[in-house]
Amino acid sequence: MPRVALLFPGQGSQFVGMGKALWEHNEEVQALFANAGRILDLDMVKLCFESQPKTLTETHNAQIAIFLCSVASYQVYMKEIGIKPVFAAGHSLGELSALCCSGVIDFEDALRIVRQRGLLMHQAVPPGIGKMAAVIGLVSATIEEVCRSISSDDEPVGVANLNTPKQTVISGTVAGVEKACAELESLGGRIVFLDVAGPFHCPLMQPAADRFNGVLREVAMRDFSYPVVSNVSAFLYRKPASVPEMLVSQLVSPVRWHDTIQFLRNQNMDLFVEVGPKAKIKRMLKDSGIEQNVYATDEPDDMAALRSFKQDCFRSVITKCLAAAVCTPNANDNVDEYKVGVVEPYKQIERLHNELDESKRQPTVSEMLDALRLLRTIFATKKVSANEQAERFDLIYDQTGTRELFESKL
Repeated sequence: MPRVALLFPGQGSQFVGMGKALWEHNEEVQALFANAGRILDLDMVKLCFESQPKTLTETHNAQIAIFLCSVASYQVYMKEIGIKPVFAAGHSLGELSALCCSGVIDFEDALRIVRQRGLLMHQAVPPGIGKMAAVIGLVSATIEEVCRSISSDDEPVGVANLNTPKQTVISGTVAGVEKACAELESLGGRIVFLDVAGPFHCPLMQPAADRFNGVLREVAMRDFSYPVVSNVSAFLYRKPASVPEMLVSQLVSPVRWHDTIQFLRNQNMDLFVEVGPKAKIKRMLKDSGIEQNVYATDEPDDMAALRSFKQDCFRSVITKCLAAAVCTPNANDNVDEYKVGVVEPYKQIERLHNELDESKRQPTVSEMLDALRLLRTIFATKKVSANEQAERFDLIYDQTGTRELFESKL
Protein backbone atom coordinates (compact mmCIF):
# COMPACT_ATOMS: atom_id res chain seq x y z
CA MET A 1 0.00 0.00 0.00
CA PRO A 2 1.52 3.36 -0.93
CA ARG A 3 2.45 5.69 1.90
CA VAL A 4 0.47 8.85 1.16
CA ALA A 5 0.94 12.40 2.43
CA LEU A 6 -2.02 14.73 1.89
CA LEU A 7 -1.16 18.40 1.35
CA PHE A 8 -3.76 21.16 1.69
CA PRO A 9 -3.36 24.52 -0.09
CA GLY A 10 -3.48 27.98 1.43
CA GLN A 11 -4.56 31.44 0.39
CA GLY A 12 -3.82 32.24 -3.23
CA SER A 13 -5.41 29.04 -4.53
CA GLN A 14 -8.83 30.63 -4.87
CA PHE A 15 -10.48 31.20 -8.25
CA VAL A 16 -14.04 31.87 -9.39
CA GLY A 17 -15.64 28.51 -10.08
CA MET A 18 -13.56 26.66 -7.50
CA GLY A 19 -15.19 23.41 -6.41
CA LYS A 20 -17.95 23.62 -9.03
CA ALA A 21 -17.09 20.33 -10.78
CA LEU A 22 -17.16 18.53 -7.43
CA TRP A 23 -20.44 20.19 -6.46
CA GLU A 24 -22.14 19.28 -9.74
CA HIS A 25 -21.31 15.57 -9.49
CA ASN A 26 -21.50 14.77 -5.78
CA GLU A 27 -24.55 14.99 -3.55
CA GLU A 28 -22.27 14.83 -0.50
CA VAL A 29 -20.44 17.96 -1.66
CA GLN A 30 -23.74 19.74 -2.28
CA ALA A 31 -24.80 18.87 1.26
CA LEU A 32 -21.44 20.10 2.60
CA PHE A 33 -21.84 23.47 0.85
CA ALA A 34 -25.41 23.78 2.10
CA ASN A 35 -24.37 22.96 5.66
CA ALA A 36 -21.52 25.47 5.53
CA GLY A 37 -23.86 28.15 4.23
CA ARG A 38 -26.30 27.47 7.04
CA ILE A 39 -23.60 27.60 9.72
CA LEU A 40 -22.05 30.82 8.40
CA ASP A 41 -25.25 32.41 7.07
CA LEU A 42 -23.40 32.84 3.79
CA ASP A 43 -24.22 31.62 0.27
CA MET A 44 -21.14 29.49 -0.36
CA VAL A 45 -22.28 28.44 -3.84
CA LYS A 46 -22.52 32.07 -4.89
CA LEU A 47 -19.21 32.97 -3.23
CA CYS A 48 -17.24 30.14 -4.84
CA PHE A 49 -18.92 29.98 -8.25
CA GLU A 50 -20.31 33.44 -9.04
CA SER A 51 -18.47 36.15 -7.12
CA GLN A 52 -16.13 38.69 -8.68
CA PRO A 53 -12.41 37.83 -8.51
CA LYS A 54 -11.75 40.87 -6.32
CA THR A 55 -14.44 39.78 -3.85
CA LEU A 56 -13.15 36.21 -3.69
CA THR A 57 -9.57 37.44 -3.16
CA GLU A 58 -10.49 39.32 0.02
CA THR A 59 -8.90 37.46 2.92
CA HIS A 60 -12.08 36.66 4.84
CA ASN A 61 -13.73 35.28 1.68
CA ALA A 62 -10.74 33.49 0.17
CA GLN A 63 -9.93 31.56 3.32
CA ILE A 64 -13.39 30.16 3.95
CA ALA A 65 -13.86 29.29 0.26
CA ILE A 66 -10.50 27.46 0.03
CA PHE A 67 -11.17 25.63 3.28
CA LEU A 68 -14.62 24.45 2.17
CA CYS A 69 -13.38 23.32 -1.25
CA SER A 70 -10.45 21.52 0.35
CA VAL A 71 -12.71 19.59 2.72
CA ALA A 72 -15.01 18.79 -0.21
CA SER A 73 -12.01 17.52 -2.20
CA TYR A 74 -10.98 15.40 0.77
CA GLN A 75 -14.46 13.85 0.95
CA VAL A 76 -14.29 12.92 -2.73
CA TYR A 77 -10.72 11.64 -2.40
CA MET A 78 -11.66 9.34 0.48
CA LYS A 79 -14.79 8.14 -1.32
CA GLU A 80 -13.17 7.48 -4.70
CA ILE A 81 -9.56 6.69 -3.76
CA GLY A 82 -9.80 5.81 -0.08
CA ILE A 83 -6.07 5.44 0.59
CA LYS A 84 -5.77 6.68 4.14
CA PRO A 85 -2.89 9.14 4.54
CA VAL A 86 0.09 8.39 6.72
CA PHE A 87 0.65 12.13 7.28
CA ALA A 88 -0.97 15.43 6.34
CA ALA A 89 0.20 19.03 6.16
CA GLY A 90 -1.27 22.31 5.02
CA HIS A 91 0.25 25.53 3.73
CA SER A 92 -0.75 28.32 6.13
CA LEU A 93 -4.58 28.27 6.02
CA GLY A 94 -4.29 24.72 4.69
CA GLU A 95 -3.10 23.56 8.09
CA LEU A 96 -6.63 24.13 9.39
CA SER A 97 -7.97 22.01 6.52
CA ALA A 98 -5.51 19.27 7.45
CA LEU A 99 -6.47 19.44 11.13
CA CYS A 100 -10.17 19.28 10.30
CA CYS A 101 -9.80 16.33 7.92
CA SER A 102 -7.62 14.50 10.44
CA GLY A 103 -10.48 14.80 12.95
CA VAL A 104 -8.80 17.18 15.42
CA ILE A 105 -11.29 19.99 14.82
CA ASP A 106 -14.96 19.36 14.11
CA PHE A 107 -16.12 20.67 10.71
CA GLU A 108 -18.58 23.19 12.16
CA ASP A 109 -15.98 24.49 14.61
CA ALA A 110 -13.37 24.63 11.86
CA LEU A 111 -15.70 26.67 9.63
CA ARG A 112 -16.17 29.27 12.34
CA ILE A 113 -12.45 29.30 13.15
CA VAL A 114 -11.48 29.85 9.53
CA ARG A 115 -14.07 32.59 9.13
CA GLN A 116 -12.79 34.38 12.25
CA ARG A 117 -9.18 33.89 11.18
CA GLY A 118 -9.85 35.54 7.84
CA LEU A 119 -11.76 38.44 9.38
CA LEU A 120 -9.12 39.04 12.06
CA MET A 121 -6.28 38.98 9.53
CA HIS A 122 -8.24 41.30 7.27
CA GLN A 123 -8.80 43.76 10.13
CA ALA A 124 -5.32 43.58 11.68
CA VAL A 125 -3.60 46.01 9.31
CA PRO A 126 -5.34 48.88 7.48
CA PRO A 127 -5.28 48.70 3.65
CA GLY A 128 -2.15 50.12 2.08
CA ILE A 129 0.07 49.62 5.15
CA GLY A 130 1.47 46.17 4.46
CA LYS A 131 2.88 44.24 1.53
CA MET A 132 4.23 40.82 0.57
CA ALA A 133 6.67 39.80 -2.16
CA ALA A 134 8.08 36.54 -3.46
CA VAL A 135 11.84 36.50 -3.90
CA ILE A 136 13.04 34.00 -6.48
CA GLY A 137 16.58 32.85 -7.14
CA LEU A 138 18.27 33.63 -3.81
CA VAL A 139 18.89 31.28 -0.90
CA SER A 140 16.74 31.89 2.16
CA ALA A 141 19.75 32.67 4.39
CA THR A 142 20.64 35.66 2.19
CA ILE A 143 17.05 36.88 2.20
CA GLU A 144 16.80 36.56 5.98
CA GLU A 145 20.06 38.48 6.44
CA VAL A 146 18.92 41.33 4.20
CA CYS A 147 15.57 41.55 5.99
CA ARG A 148 17.27 41.66 9.40
CA SER A 149 19.58 44.46 8.30
CA ILE A 150 16.70 46.56 6.95
CA SER A 151 13.88 45.85 9.41
CA SER A 152 13.10 48.41 12.12
CA ASP A 153 10.39 48.94 14.70
CA ASP A 154 8.68 51.47 12.43
CA GLU A 155 9.19 49.60 9.15
CA PRO A 156 9.40 45.86 9.89
CA VAL A 157 10.09 43.29 7.19
CA GLY A 158 10.90 39.61 7.47
CA VAL A 159 10.56 36.17 5.95
CA ALA A 160 6.95 34.95 5.83
CA ASN A 161 7.08 31.76 3.74
CA LEU A 162 10.03 29.46 3.15
CA ASN A 163 8.33 27.75 0.23
CA THR A 164 11.06 26.12 -1.84
CA PRO A 165 14.83 26.42 -2.32
CA LYS A 166 13.99 28.81 -5.17
CA GLN A 167 11.21 30.86 -3.58
CA THR A 168 10.95 32.75 -0.30
CA VAL A 169 8.18 35.22 0.53
CA ILE A 170 8.80 38.31 2.64
CA SER A 171 6.23 40.38 4.50
CA GLY A 172 6.03 43.71 6.34
CA THR A 173 5.20 47.35 5.82
CA VAL A 174 5.16 48.70 2.28
CA ALA A 175 8.33 50.72 2.86
CA GLY A 176 10.12 47.84 4.59
CA VAL A 177 9.27 45.32 1.88
CA GLU A 178 10.12 47.66 -0.98
CA LYS A 179 13.47 48.58 0.57
CA ALA A 180 14.33 44.91 1.11
CA CYS A 181 13.25 44.04 -2.42
CA ALA A 182 15.50 46.71 -3.90
CA GLU A 183 18.47 45.26 -2.04
CA LEU A 184 17.57 41.68 -2.94
CA GLU A 185 17.11 42.57 -6.58
CA SER A 186 20.60 44.09 -6.62
CA LEU A 187 21.89 40.72 -5.40
CA GLY A 188 20.29 38.92 -8.35
CA GLY A 189 16.89 38.04 -6.93
CA ARG A 190 13.73 38.25 -9.02
CA ILE A 191 10.86 39.99 -7.23
CA VAL A 192 7.15 39.28 -7.63
CA PHE A 193 4.86 41.44 -5.52
CA LEU A 194 1.88 39.44 -4.31
CA ASP A 195 -1.74 40.45 -4.74
CA VAL A 196 -2.76 39.90 -1.13
CA ALA A 197 -4.79 41.98 1.28
CA GLY A 198 -2.26 42.15 4.09
CA PRO A 199 1.25 41.42 5.41
CA PHE A 200 0.73 37.87 6.66
CA HIS A 201 3.02 35.73 8.83
CA CYS A 202 4.88 38.64 10.35
CA PRO A 203 4.67 40.63 13.64
CA LEU A 204 2.16 43.05 12.07
CA MET A 205 -0.38 40.23 12.49
CA GLN A 206 0.01 40.26 16.29
CA PRO A 207 -3.38 41.98 16.91
CA ALA A 208 -5.04 39.19 14.89
CA ALA A 209 -3.04 36.54 16.76
CA ASP A 210 -4.09 37.90 20.15
CA ARG A 211 -7.77 37.77 19.26
CA PHE A 212 -7.45 34.46 17.42
CA ASN A 213 -6.09 32.92 20.60
CA GLY A 214 -9.40 33.64 22.32
CA VAL A 215 -11.33 32.06 19.45
CA LEU A 216 -9.30 28.85 19.57
CA ARG A 217 -9.45 28.45 23.33
CA GLU A 218 -13.20 27.95 23.10
CA VAL A 219 -12.91 24.99 20.70
CA ALA A 220 -12.53 21.34 21.71
CA MET A 221 -9.53 19.57 20.19
CA ARG A 222 -9.86 15.86 19.46
CA ASP A 223 -7.37 13.08 18.79
CA PHE A 224 -5.57 12.83 15.44
CA SER A 225 -6.78 10.07 13.12
CA TYR A 226 -3.42 10.55 11.37
CA PRO A 227 -0.51 12.88 12.20
CA VAL A 228 -0.31 16.49 10.96
CA VAL A 229 2.87 18.52 10.46
CA SER A 230 2.96 22.03 11.95
CA ASN A 231 3.96 25.00 9.75
CA VAL A 232 5.75 26.62 12.65
CA SER A 233 7.96 23.72 13.72
CA ALA A 234 8.00 21.60 10.53
CA PHE A 235 7.48 18.61 12.86
CA LEU A 236 4.43 16.64 13.90
CA TYR A 237 2.02 18.00 16.45
CA ARG A 238 2.75 16.17 19.69
CA LYS A 239 -0.80 16.29 21.05
CA PRO A 240 -4.16 17.97 20.32
CA ALA A 241 -3.71 20.39 23.23
CA SER A 242 -0.81 22.06 21.40
CA VAL A 243 -2.93 22.95 18.36
CA PRO A 244 -4.23 26.37 19.54
CA GLU A 245 -0.78 27.63 20.53
CA MET A 246 0.77 26.60 17.21
CA LEU A 247 -2.06 28.04 15.11
CA VAL A 248 -1.77 31.37 16.92
CA SER A 249 2.01 31.38 16.48
CA GLN A 250 1.59 30.63 12.79
CA LEU A 251 -0.02 34.03 12.17
CA VAL A 252 3.16 35.87 13.18
CA SER A 253 5.78 33.25 12.25
CA PRO A 254 7.23 32.03 8.94
CA VAL A 255 5.59 29.10 7.21
CA ARG A 256 8.40 26.55 7.01
CA TRP A 257 6.96 24.76 4.02
CA HIS A 258 10.20 23.51 2.46
CA ASP A 259 11.24 22.03 5.81
CA THR A 260 7.79 20.45 6.10
CA ILE A 261 8.21 18.76 2.73
CA GLN A 262 11.72 17.61 3.63
CA PHE A 263 10.35 16.10 6.84
CA LEU A 264 7.76 14.16 4.85
CA ARG A 265 10.35 13.02 2.29
CA ASN A 266 12.39 11.61 5.16
CA GLN A 267 9.36 9.52 6.17
CA ASN A 268 9.60 7.61 2.86
CA MET A 269 6.38 8.83 1.26
CA ASP A 270 5.31 7.04 -1.92
CA LEU A 271 2.72 9.62 -2.97
CA PHE A 272 2.12 13.31 -2.33
CA VAL A 273 -1.49 14.33 -2.99
CA GLU A 274 -2.61 17.96 -3.02
CA VAL A 275 -6.20 18.14 -1.79
CA GLY A 276 -8.01 21.35 -2.74
CA PRO A 277 -8.39 23.94 -5.50
CA LYS A 278 -5.68 24.54 -8.12
CA ALA A 279 -2.34 22.75 -8.03
CA LYS A 280 -0.04 25.36 -6.50
CA ILE A 281 1.53 22.95 -4.03
CA LYS A 282 2.20 20.46 -6.81
CA ARG A 283 4.19 23.16 -8.63
CA MET A 284 6.05 24.07 -5.43
CA LEU A 285 7.05 20.45 -4.97
CA LYS A 286 8.49 20.45 -8.47
CA ASP A 287 10.64 23.44 -7.48
CA SER A 288 11.78 21.39 -4.49
CA GLY A 289 12.94 18.61 -6.79
CA ILE A 290 9.91 16.33 -6.33
CA GLU A 291 8.29 15.57 -9.67
CA GLN A 292 7.44 11.87 -9.49
CA ASN A 293 4.32 10.58 -7.73
CA VAL A 294 2.87 14.02 -7.03
CA TYR A 295 -0.84 14.42 -7.70
CA ALA A 296 -3.53 17.07 -7.30
CA THR A 297 -7.20 16.25 -6.77
CA ASP A 298 -8.18 19.29 -8.85
CA GLU A 299 -6.59 17.74 -11.96
CA PRO A 300 -8.73 15.03 -13.64
CA ASP A 301 -5.75 13.12 -15.03
CA ASP A 302 -4.22 12.92 -11.57
CA MET A 303 -7.44 11.56 -10.08
CA ALA A 304 -7.53 8.91 -12.82
CA ALA A 305 -3.97 7.90 -11.93
CA LEU A 306 -4.89 7.69 -8.23
CA ARG A 307 -7.86 5.45 -9.05
CA SER A 308 -5.48 3.06 -10.81
CA PHE A 309 -3.37 2.94 -7.63
CA LYS A 310 -6.46 1.95 -5.70
CA GLN A 311 -7.37 -0.73 -8.23
CA ASP A 312 -3.86 -2.19 -8.10
CA CYS A 313 -4.15 -2.39 -4.33
CA PHE A 314 -7.47 -4.22 -4.59
CA ARG A 315 -6.08 -6.76 -7.06
CA SER A 316 -3.14 -7.36 -4.76
CA VAL A 317 -5.56 -8.57 -2.04
CA ILE A 318 -6.16 -11.73 -4.09
CA THR A 319 -2.45 -12.16 -4.85
CA LYS A 320 -1.48 -11.76 -1.21
CA CYS A 321 -4.11 -14.28 -0.11
CA LEU A 322 -2.54 -16.84 -2.45
CA ALA A 323 0.94 -16.04 -1.18
CA ALA A 324 -0.10 -16.26 2.47
CA ALA A 325 -1.84 -19.60 1.85
CA VAL A 326 1.31 -21.09 0.32
CA CYS A 327 3.96 -19.70 2.68
CA THR A 328 2.17 -20.42 5.98
CA PRO A 329 3.49 -23.67 7.55
CA ASN A 330 1.06 -26.56 7.99
CA ALA A 331 0.62 -28.32 11.33
CA ASN A 332 -2.28 -30.61 10.32
CA ASP A 333 -1.37 -34.22 9.39
CA ASN A 334 -4.92 -35.19 8.41
CA VAL A 335 -4.86 -35.61 4.61
CA ASP A 336 -8.62 -35.42 4.15
CA GLU A 337 -8.94 -32.24 6.26
CA TYR A 338 -6.05 -30.70 4.33
CA LYS A 339 -7.70 -31.45 1.00
CA VAL A 340 -11.03 -29.96 2.03
CA GLY A 341 -9.77 -27.04 4.11
CA VAL A 342 -6.60 -26.05 2.25
CA VAL A 343 -6.43 -27.40 -1.29
CA GLU A 344 -10.02 -26.62 -2.31
CA PRO A 345 -10.09 -23.06 -0.83
CA TYR A 346 -6.72 -22.36 -2.45
CA LYS A 347 -8.07 -23.50 -5.85
CA GLN A 348 -11.07 -21.19 -5.44
CA ILE A 349 -8.81 -18.18 -4.77
CA GLU A 350 -6.58 -19.22 -7.67
CA ARG A 351 -9.55 -19.47 -10.05
CA LEU A 352 -10.64 -15.95 -9.08
CA HIS A 353 -7.09 -14.67 -9.58
CA ASN A 354 -6.88 -16.23 -13.06
CA GLU A 355 -10.33 -14.98 -14.05
CA LEU A 356 -9.37 -11.43 -13.04
CA ASP A 357 -6.20 -11.70 -15.10
CA GLU A 358 -8.04 -12.96 -18.17
CA SER A 359 -10.83 -10.40 -17.98
CA LYS A 360 -8.46 -7.59 -16.90
CA ARG A 361 -10.99 -6.40 -14.38
CA GLN A 362 -10.73 -5.45 -10.72
CA PRO A 363 -12.18 -7.62 -7.93
CA THR A 364 -15.37 -6.53 -6.25
CA VAL A 365 -15.47 -5.94 -2.52
CA SER A 366 -17.49 -9.16 -2.19
CA GLU A 367 -14.85 -11.15 -4.11
CA MET A 368 -12.02 -9.79 -1.97
CA LEU A 369 -13.95 -10.61 1.17
CA ASP A 370 -14.56 -14.15 -0.12
CA ALA A 371 -10.82 -14.59 -0.74
CA LEU A 372 -9.99 -13.40 2.78
CA ARG A 373 -12.57 -15.78 4.29
CA LEU A 374 -11.15 -18.67 2.28
CA LEU A 375 -7.70 -17.75 3.56
CA ARG A 376 -9.05 -17.86 7.09
CA THR A 377 -10.34 -21.36 6.43
CA ILE A 378 -6.89 -22.36 5.17
CA PHE A 379 -5.23 -20.92 8.28
CA ALA A 380 -7.67 -22.74 10.57
CA THR A 381 -7.15 -26.04 8.78
CA LYS A 382 -3.36 -25.65 8.93
CA LYS A 383 -3.77 -25.02 12.69
CA VAL A 384 -2.12 -21.61 12.51
CA SER A 385 -2.19 -19.86 15.89
CA ALA A 386 -4.61 -16.97 16.45
CA ASN A 387 -1.71 -14.55 16.93
CA GLU A 388 -0.02 -15.55 13.68
CA GLN A 389 -3.31 -15.36 11.80
CA ALA A 390 -3.86 -11.85 13.12
CA GLU A 391 -0.34 -10.83 12.11
CA ARG A 392 -0.78 -12.16 8.57
CA PHE A 393 -4.15 -10.47 8.10
CA ASP A 394 -2.72 -7.24 9.51
CA LEU A 395 0.05 -7.41 6.92
CA ILE A 396 -2.47 -7.81 4.09
CA TYR A 397 -4.61 -4.95 5.39
CA ASP A 398 -1.65 -2.62 5.80
CA GLN A 399 -0.12 -3.43 2.41
CA THR A 400 -3.40 -3.02 0.53
CA GLY A 401 -5.09 -0.33 2.59
CA THR A 402 -8.22 -2.43 3.12
CA ARG A 403 -8.35 -2.63 6.92
CA GLU A 404 -11.42 -0.39 7.19
CA LEU A 405 -13.17 -2.36 4.45
CA PHE A 406 -12.66 -5.85 5.81
CA GLU A 407 -11.34 -6.09 9.37
CA SER A 408 -14.74 -5.88 11.05
CA LYS A 409 -16.33 -8.23 8.48
CA LEU A 410 -14.04 -11.16 9.14
